[in-house]
Parts: sequence; C-alpha cells; structure tokens
Amino acid sequence: MIATEAAAEGLNLQFCSLIVNYDLPWNPQRIEQRIGRCHRYGQRSDVVVVNFVNQRNYADLRVYNLLMDKFYLFNDVFGASDEILGQTDGIDFEKRILQIYQECRTEKENNNAFEQLQQDMQKEIDERLKETKSQVLQNFDIDVQERLKLAKEQAGAFLNRYEHIFWELTKFVLADHAVFDDLKHSFVLTKVVAGCKLGKYDLLSKVTDGIPYRLSHPLAQYVVNKALDLDLESGKIIFEQGKNALKITLPESMRNATGYMVLSTLDVSAFDIEQYSLFTAYTETGHFLTQEDCEKLFLCAGTVVSPTVNIDSTVLRKLKSNSEQHVKSKLSEIDSRNLNYFREEEERIFRWERDLIDNIERELDTIKRQIREQERLSRHATNLEEKATITRKIDELERLKRRKRNELADREDEIGERRREMIAELDKRMVKQTTTDNVFIIEWQVN
Repeated sequence: MIATEAAAEGLNLQFCSLIVNYDLPWNPQRIEQRIGRCHRYGQRSDVVVVNFVNQRNYADLRVYNLLMDKFYLFNDVFGASDEILGQTDGIDFEKRILQIYQECRTEKENNNAFEQLQQDMQKEIDERLKETKSQVLQNFDIDVQERLKLAKEQAGAFLNRYEHIFWELTKFVLADHAVFDDLKHSFVLTKVVAGCKLGKYDLLSKVTDGIPYRLSHPLAQYVVNKALDLDLESGKIIFEQGKNALKITLPESMRNATGYMVLSTLDVSAFDIEQYSLFTAYTETGHFLTQEDCEKLFLCAGTVVSPTVNIDSTVLRKLKSNSEQHVKSKLSEIDSRNLNYFREEEERIFRWERDLIDNIERELDTIKRQIREQERLSRHATNLEEKATITRKIDELERLKRRKRNELADREDEIGERRREMIAELDKRMVKQTTTDNVFIIEWQVN
C-alpha cells in the first residue's frame, strides 16, 4: 500500500510487516505513529522499518543521525521519545529543525546548528528518562516492569523475577561460603565450592570487574543441584508484602489471609522432557489461588515461624484432589499446545501442497490448450510441409505433457512422505509418561 501522511493514524495494519518511510519526518511522534500502524495486536512478525535518506542533503543526514543514534528513537526502553522529543520544556523540536533547514546553507552551519540543538535537548531528555525509570521502579508492579524491559544500571539495578529468585537462592545455598552485596548484586566467594575460583562474582551483565555469574556457570549449577537435594518438610510461613525487594502487588483476597499450599513437580516425557512446578493453594475461606498468585507470594519476604506443622487430614485430601486436577489441567494444556503445533504444520504443508500441485496443473492446462490449438492448425494445413511441422510440435507438446504428469505423480509421492513425517513428529510429541511428586506442603499467612 502506498499512502500519504493521512495513513499514519487510525489504521490497523497488523497484517503488514514492512514499512518504508520515503520521506523522514522531523517530528519523532509522526515516525512512531507510522510504525504503530503495524505494531498492533495480532502482529505475528518482526516489523522491519526502512528509512530513505537523501545522502546528498547534509541536513537530512543530521536529522536521521539525531533521531536514530543520539536519541535512540527506534530502540529506546520506553519509546520515551514519543513525549520527550515531541516538545520539551521551551524547546519545540520540529520548529527547530525547520529553522535549520531555512537558515543554514553550508555544511558547517548545519553541523553547528544541530550540535547546539542536541546540547539544548540532551540534558532534559536524560533527566526525563531517569525520572520515568525511577517512577516505574517505585510505583509499578513487577509484571509492568518486566513488560517495559527496564535496562539494568550500575547501582540499584532492576532484576526480573527469575533473576531475583536465582539471587535469593544463591544467597541461601552459599550463605557460609560467600559475602553478598545486595545493592550491586555481586558476591565474593571466600571458600572453595565445586572447584570454582575464589573471588568476586557479578550477576548483572553491566558490571564487569568480577566473574560473570550466570545459570550456566558451574557454581550456579552447584547451587541449583544443592537446592534440589534439600529435604523440605511441612511448615508455616508468614509472608510480608511490604518488605519486598521487588514491587509486588497481591490480590485483595490474599491480604491478611491464611491458607494452605502444596507445590508439586510434573515431569512430562514426550518429544523432550518438560518439567513444571505447579502450585495448588486456597485460603481458609475456600478461595483458590492461581498459579500466578502463588508465584507472586513467593516473591514476597517470608519467615518460617514453624519448621514443622501438623496439617489436618481433611486439608491434605483437599490439597491432593486439587493438585491432581491441576496436573490434569496442565497435561491438557500441553496436549492442546501440541495439537496447535500439528494444525499449524498441517496447514503449512497443505498450502505448500496446493501451491505445488496448482502450479503443475496450470502448466498442464497451458500445454493442453497449446495441443488443441496445434491440432486445429493441423486440420487447416494447406500443404504437407506445414502439416508435418505442426505434427512435430504436437508430438513435443505430448511428451512435455507426459513429463508434467509424471512430475505431478512424483510431487504427490513427496507430499505423502511429508505427511508421514508429520504423523511421526506428532507421535513423538504425544505424552508418553508423566511423574509427579510433592515438594512441600505448608500453611501460609500474609501480613
């Protein structure tokens, strides 16, 4: 579709995945509006943006450089240019660009004018970005923070929930072997563990003065395996929502509530071995908690007030029954996922099959029409030489028709082979064996 600026607003073009900006607007908001036509719900592909720039026009090059490299228009964490670059306090970006185009005539004048514009705006942009990030960290729930994909910083860095769990697990397992710094998310290993080198380890990628501590590191594998070997008993945990390292918002029904919970593992043997941790929990009032609610609960600070607790047999039966139902639901979800994969694969093969066969059949139809035309000409030939020439053409076309029919048969055999491969793949993905085990059963309370 070719469109003017009128198509930059109000259209849903999620079926498109390529945008070509023939001209590059000076206002970043207008560029983002254009990109936003394709970045809609339902978009299934990465959207590619191509910007045409007049390389002989120095002002155009500087505008592109300013938007792309200086203010990170297309890869900023928040897309913050939508507000910040459109109009900052006392500085109208588009008017300043227009003024440069109108008044500057030489490369030097353009360069000086753009440098001055960048200096005028950069400080305010940096302050706005810093303020916005700070507000998100302080006021938004961990779910919102993860969706915004906040960048890690040197101090007070943002951890997503999985990094936070990994960090807390490391602190627990290596409590007697290392000294931890929660602010920088680093630790100094003081005792040899699993043959790992003593010294500083850094969880965050931007901190480079220590050994990178990642899940694939031997020390991390030791921590995970050590945790898996722990023998957990029934107990009671009091969770404190207001003492979290992360910003956690629990549902209203969980606040000041008490209840019971079981954590089960589910190992599914199919195409690969898949492992799941399934929470089943409810409050004393009978309200059941979702998997997400339980995961959030364990992101809160907690205290074990009783390492062992006697849980009533009625509660245990209820937890067991609902845990089994949770496992069945997860298995049904896995089966549904694999069925969707099968359907998508079947649809892909069907489209490939139709394209292949339709193309050959179209070629056959064309050849048949040519044969009929040559037969008509043969009947009206005026001499033997002309009739012999036409007869040879008909013979060539008949041989070509037979080759196409043979090719069609070969393609149908190939399609049959692909279908057999798909059925074999489906058989691999069918759930062959499942094992479940209870990790712990606890009584819990939220303060």
